[in-house]
Amino acid sequence: MKRLLLSSIIVILNVIIINNAAAGMDYNGLKFELPISLKEAVSTFDLDSEKSLRKGDIDNREVLVHKGENNDVIGVTFYKKCESYKKLEDTHKYDYSELEEKYKNKFKAFDFSFFTSLDGKHYLMPLESGATVVLGDVMYNSASNNYVTVSFFQNVSEKEILLSLNTIY
Repeated sequence: MKRLLLSSIIVILNVIIINNAAAGMDYNGLKFELPISLKEAVSTFDLDSEKSLRKGDIDNREVLVHKGENNDVIGVTFYKKCESYKKLEDTHKYDYSELEEKYKNKFKAFDFSFFTSLDGKHYLMPLESGATVVLGDVMYNSASNNYVTVSFFQNVSEKEILLSLNTIY
């Protein structure tokens, strides 16, 4: 009887640990959970605490964090620089299929064309954990400084996500 009870407790603890791990995000080997405090975001994403919530400049964008109403970080956008329009198209297609495969879910397109992009759309994928993945792109000019963007939000409404995405440019 003791063995059965002990085995049951171990199984339950393993399920809890697995569920907690699934709630976290993992992108390009960087593991993080949202929402997080601004202080923790500065450390996790290697941001300069004296500057804006963005790492990098127009010539080398890397990360942008999105703050919520209580100043906690509710989302993060990662940038992948593409030196040509063709590379931008290829990277976007690759990330689209990779993210759908990773999360076993489909993107839905929404219009988001206040700046130049491949097709004037971004792609949103809500996950069962309350997280949302957004795939997009930003074209600063057709020669260079073009980026594929991958954003993660946790327990944020679609309306709030759209407002936050206005800062990715």
